[in-house]
Order: sequence, then C-alpha cells, then structure tokens
Amino acid sequence: MSGSCKSSFAVPAFPATEGAVLDAFRGLVATTNAQSVNAAAFAALHAVAAERLKLGRLTVVDATNVPPDSRRPWLTCPRPPRSCGVIVLDVL
Repeated sequence: MSGSCKSSFAVPAFPATEGAVLDAFRGLVATTNAQSVNAAAFAALHAVAAERLKLGRLTVVDATNVPPDSRRPWLTCPRPPRSCGVIVLDVL
C-alpha cells in the first residue's frame, strides 16, 4: 500500500544501486507522482530488473505491486542461480 514505509525500510537496508524503485522510474517518464504513466514506468522497471537478474545481481524492487497483473511478470523474469525472496510488510 502506498505510504506503508516500504521505501523507509528499503533505502537504509539496501544500497541505492541495487534498487529498482517505481517512483524513480515514474520520475524518469514524467513525475514521481504521475500515476498515469504507471504502465511505462513498470515496463522500464521490469527491463532493468530483468537485466540485473540475468547478471546475478541483487535486485530490490520497491513498488506496491498490488494488482495481480503487476506481480505476474515477476513469475517469469530471469532467475539468477541463487534464491529469490519477497519482503512483505504487514501494515494492517
């Protein structure tokens, strides 16, 4: 969920070069709060994350990924020869 402190957790926990932050990709396309460019921002984020994973690099995706369609591509993205995990923040 937006405002759930996921970025507050991720920023100090992982180096910026290992992150793929949806807000940053939105900012590259338009502005960080421009929800209308989500499709383009997600496409760019997925492309960068896929390349990092192909190289076996730690890749932290900072995005809500709430709708099933936004999570589905992660099921088919290239997998490095190491484990993958998900961090879920329970904000309820």
